[in-house]
Amino acid sequence: MHLNAYPNPATFHLSYVFESNDDKPYRVKVTDMQGRLLFQETRTSNAGLNGDRVELTGYANGIYMLIVQKGPIEGRFRFNVSK
Repeated sequence: MHLNAYPNPATFHLSYVFESNDDKPYRVKVTDMQGRLLFQETRTSNAGLNGDRVELTGYANGIYMLIVQKGPIEGRFRFNVSK
């Protein structure tokens, strides 16, 4: 899965986009670089380009990982929070 996100570095939110072949649920996760889960939510994709955003309020400055997982396939995007 090709996953892209912006802005990077981010301040208040991170927008992401990926392509899907069907209308099925996917999971959005944010982890710190030690792999600790900080956010997780299930959302539904549509066939074609999909996008949404993750709110970063309360996240300290640092490097994090955005993971979008749909079935056995996942995309990862490393991003920086800088306030």
